[in-house]
Amino acid sequence: MGEPRRYNILGTLGKGGFGTVYKAQLQGSAGFTKIVALKVLNAEVAGKEEFARRARDEARVLGLVRHRAIVQVDGLVVLQGHWVVVMEYVSGVDLKRLMQAGPVPPGVALEIIEEVAQALDAAFRQPGPDGRPLGLLHRDIKPSNLRITERGEVKVLDFGTARANFQSREAQTQALTFGTVGYMAPERMDFEDLPAGDVYALGVVLYELLVGEELGRTSPRADRHGALLTKATAKMREKAVAEPLITFVLHLLAYEPADRPPIADVDNVCRALRGPLGPPYLADWAEALIPRLMLTDQKTKLDGMTGVSLTEQSGYTSVVIDPESALAKAPPTPQAPGKITTAFGRPRSVVIPLLVAFVAVGAFCGMGSVLAWLLLDPMSPLNKR
Repeated sequence: MGEPRRYNILGTLGKGGFGTVYKAQLQGSAGFTKIVALKVLNAEVAGKEEFARRARDEARVLGLVRHRAIVQVDGLVVLQGHWVVVMEYVSGVDLKRLMQAGPVPPGVALEIIEEVAQALDAAFRQPGPDGRPLGLLHRDIKPSNLRITERGEVKVLDFGTARANFQSREAQTQALTFGTVGYMAPERMDFEDLPAGDVYALGVVLYELLVGEELGRTSPRADRHGALLTKATAKMREKAVAEPLITFVLHLLAYEPADRPPIADVDNVCRALRGPLGPPYLADWAEALIPRLMLTDQKTKLDGMTGVSLTEQSGYTSVVIDPESALAKAPPTPQAPGKITTAFGRPRSVVIPLLVAFVAVGAFCGMGSVLAWLLLDPMSPLNKR
């Protein structure tokens, strides 16, 4: 067995309600290096077992699915007592940022929706460990979970709220509603999860790309949903959206799940509507716009974790292949959330001030006596937890 892999934290890519994503350089054996993303549960939710199971589930699900538009998982590992999902690093910006500049060209919007629809269909049909389709539902499709690279590649991010059908899935969420309210279909508000729910969310995203504004939340009541669609139709016409596109958006946003197109048909409709529209095309449009936005945004933020080097915990390293692996079990002695430590075994924020104090006091009192006090006296700062 080779040496454990190390991860040098380069900065923070983003923080959400459930976790923080870090940009890191993976260092393997024989000088192998790679830029990756590390997803770690936030301290306030890390102690809740439902969310810990959900993080492990996300890694196992994405380890099974293969599609160019779905972010890939390199592994599920334990770093300093924390479960961490090691993911493909995706350079670019998300659709939420893109939409701040106004509506997206119709042809480009259709190319994006076509690619996402293909990814969702592939995830739903992907065979699981038992050979049956995973039946994977994303359940949180929204602009901030869809990223565009400089080359015009589309990536679906964050399957942390996804639901799939395989035995080793740990989290039981049938009675829970996860997702973002503005992108939830009417039936999801009544705790009904169907593939058509992701189709509805795609309809909301397409509407927002074409109009440049949020659609707003719907209601489980048919009359209120109808009022929302009436308002949306008027807004699309005000923005001069072509009638075939308006019809398609309303089809995706239908109140009854059965009235929406199957996810497998969405990409075909997008392709047919996109054909006569002409340029700009997604690849050219992204190449001209995305690098400028990335330069402006400076997505990687420097923080207290920048520069920290973490090593995979022995006995818990694995590439996610087998969803029955021992990684489904929690590590034996997890550290308190938020206390990722240095090689000294003390929180980084504590070690540095103590070293400064050590040097300052030592200048007056003699280094030998100070060192003895720090190491031997049970009341010294280094011996307090």
